[in-house]
Amino acid sequence: MGKKRDMTPKERVMAATELREVDRVPCLPFIREYGITYYGYTFSQMYEDYRRFVDVQVNFSKKFDLDCVWDIMMTSPEAEAMGLKQTYYEDQAPNPVQSPLENSTDLSQIKMLDPSCDAKIPLLINIVRGLKERVGNELPIVAFCQAGYRNAVFLRGINNFMLDLEDRPKWLMELIELATEGCIIYGKALIEAGADIILIANPLASGSFVKRDYYEKFSLPFDKKQFDAYHEAGAKVMYHICGWWDDRWDLIVKTGADIISLDSGYVNVDFKKAVREMGNKVSLLGQVDVVQTMLEGSVEQVKKETREALDIGTKAKGFMLSGACVVPKDTPKENFRAFIDTWKDFNASRHGS
Repeated sequence: MGKKRDMTPKERVMAATELREVDRVPCLPFIREYGITYYGYTFSQMYEDYRRFVDVQVNFSKKFDLDCVWDIMMTSPEAEAMGLKQTYYEDQAPNPVQSPLENSTDLSQIKMLDPSCDAKIPLLINIVRGLKERVGNELPIVAFCQAGYRNAVFLRGINNFMLDLEDRPKWLMELIELATEGCIIYGKALIEAGADIILIANPLASGSFVKRDYYEKFSLPFDKKQFDAYHEAGAKVMYHICGWWDDRWDLIVKTGADIISLDSGYVNVDFKKAVREMGNKVSLLGQVDVVQTMLEGSVEQVKKETREALDIGTKAKGFMLSGACVVPKDTPKENFRAFIDTWKDFNASRHGS
């Protein structure tokens, strides 16, 4: 009997998201910023020509045998298209500076986004299209979108939003509904352009900011609506949940996310508990700390934590290795290489690959 054919990265990742057997542990570090720096570019150069970023992603993923390519870090493109003002920098992601509802509760001030012409969204759509042209069905394309809840935070401003949870909950639900609709429109445009996985970020709904019952009331129903829309459009959903979520793993599973991306143990995210409670229900992604370990730690620290993540994570079905968040752009090359080498050594010892 001949040797079994190796999976392509897309086959491997899709199998993991469906909790099926894979030929080796997939690796999907968030290298959007890091790839830019690695090849000596700045963010502003990526904005000038989307093909530069496509080259960066494809070349970086192939150089390190990674299992996906990513779109570029833009923080809050949907909110910007719906009225948020942002500041752009030479060499870092943009930063929100003024929310359209900062001094108003008039929802008519929020415009529904148009993916064809609003803000930086056409650039992001072109990046996804360019990636699709380059990688076809070999590598899955991961494209970023806010959770509707987080989009609403950007549109209202965090201080006002947190007060609104108590002071005007009915109005706030209307805002989150509107914000979610914008995210659905944008996410569907990314899927149409070629995205296979939509990465959803929702850190401000974590236990680091709000109680469990607030998440259940103000975020969970909208998460589910948003994820259902992406599934209907043909994509998988990765839920990246920065912060502490250990008291709401059961609720997160109800969103219908295919992949849960876990934050670091340094913010007290219990990886072993997550594996126990969710490891047979949903694919887990994580959990090497990207600041204290990959950016600031030694090569030996990186190797140790990467091996620990692999040992713990592979007790779950569908585990995929990653950093706990975005790999910082100034991460030492020797640390990133140590992360990759440890992963490859683990696969070689376990899978013979």
